Amino acid sequence: MYKWGSFALLLCGVAVLAWGVAGSIDVADCTPGKRYCSTEPGNGAHQGTYLVMTVAGFIAVFPGVALSLLGRDRRAAYGLPLGALIGGGLALSVDQEPGILIFAGALPVVCTALLFVLRHAIGQWAALEPPDSSGR
Repeated sequence: MYKWGSFALLLCGVAVLAWGVAGSIDVADCTPGKRYCSTEPGNGAHQGTYLVMTVAGFIAVFPGVALSLLGRDRRAAYGLPLGALIGGGLALSVDQEPGILIFAGALPVVCTALLFVLRHAIGQWAALEPPDSSGR
């Protein structure tokens, strides 16, 4: 249960987070007539949507990390880089401006580094406490 739940939370959380951040980068330089700029610059419609996506991504990632630690299974942490690859594709679907290209390139690198940190933390956590007998 913990393995697949935390994997799904990490994968979806990072993907939605990346999509929201890429949209926020795109909205920052929104000019009338540009793709995805159907509202006037400064209107809160675009900014609110991408802010909600960014917050939802953060809200999904933290329980995913907690469930990975609780389940003491390192394989669930692979949702981070896989979500980063999907999120990078979603970010590039928003626009291909330089800020989004840098973000889409840095996201898999950062998530892979976090994968190693999380796997090490799970290993240390599992070594400290014996697994419980509830069958999780």
